[in-house]
Amino acid sequence: MPNAPETATVKFGFPSSGAGNGYGSISLPIPNNPTLLNKTFTGRWFVTDSAAPNGLAVSRAFRFTVFGAAATTARAKFNDFDGDGKTDVSVFRPSNATWYILNSSNNNPIATNFGLSDDKLVPADYDGDGKTDIAVYRAGAWYLLQSRDGFKSVSFGLSTDKPQPADYDGDNIADIAVFRPSNGTWYILRSRDGFTAAQFGITTDRPVAADYDADGKADIAVYRDGNWYILRSTAGFIAANFGTTEDKPVIGDYDADGKSDLAVFRPSNGVWYYIRSSDNNFRFKQFGIGTDFPTPGDYDGDGLSDFAVFRHAEGNWYISSTASGAFRAQGWGTSGDIPAPSSVVP
Repeated sequence: MPNAPETATVKFGFPSSGAGNGYGSISLPIPNNPTLLNKTFTGRWFVTDSAAPNGLAVSRAFRFTVFGAAATTARAKFNDFDGDGKTDVSVFRPSNATWYILNSSNNNPIATNFGLSDDKLVPADYDGDGKTDIAVYRAGAWYLLQSRDGFKSVSFGLSTDKPQPADYDGDNIADIAVFRPSNGTWYILRSRDGFTAAQFGITTDRPVAADYDADGKADIAVYRDGNWYILRSTAGFIAANFGTTEDKPVIGDYDADGKSDLAVFRPSNGVWYYIRSSDNNFRFKQFGIGTDFPTPGDYDGDGLSDFAVFRHAEGNWYISSTASGAFRAQGWGTSGDIPAPSSVVP
């Protein structure tokens, strides 16, 4: 038996009495958590029975496996424009307002003119087809070039807001959302559950929304001078000190457990520091220099976020696999380009 088993207490009467004559049936809900799929659990029934030794009858142990299938459309990974489960090397060029994408599925280059030079990049899967969509935020207006459903514009936010698109209601569709520094409030337009607002943060906070409890929903979160404050949608509030004022949060899942890990890139030494949520182990890796754009993402499709930077002075990408350490250098972009994966780095 585990050291801290989960228990449920249920009261109901049996239709008859005597050895072997009583029976009962109940249904217990299973949490809507994708990490439980295909996992096997062990259980046992304990029944109050005055005729049993010590007044408690115990059943034989039983086992069950949580089964189910993923949605027919897979959740798009961050910056995955072709839906192959890998982050794509991609940049936005302000000088001509063009997105340049190198699709990882076939190495085909794509160029798409969309946006204005001073737009904020907000790529995400807004139509739920498993592919990241080209999108920009402009002074309170969202302009989306959806890969399945085409162009869409939505007025939501103010010019001073910080856009935070993510899937807050767990329906595999990115929701339009902003963090308003002036009042520390989050405004979220959920694609399934509608509009919500929540005060969480202060003026100087950097928003870092992600799924920190593996329930399939993005959580409201802020980074404040080395402190993380996270309002998890299932597991509740947590706070942690990890990082410094100069650090850049690099949101990602570095241990493939379905949870975003606390992670930062330190420009002064080019080191990535992170805590794996699966075992709370602290790790670090020197990768990059102070002037690089950190561009976290899963570039090899193994489920782990990789260390990656865009060196804009050279127009080169440098990527290191978290699992294997395999190194990749990719020329893509020019000085002045903005790497699309860096949109998640506040």
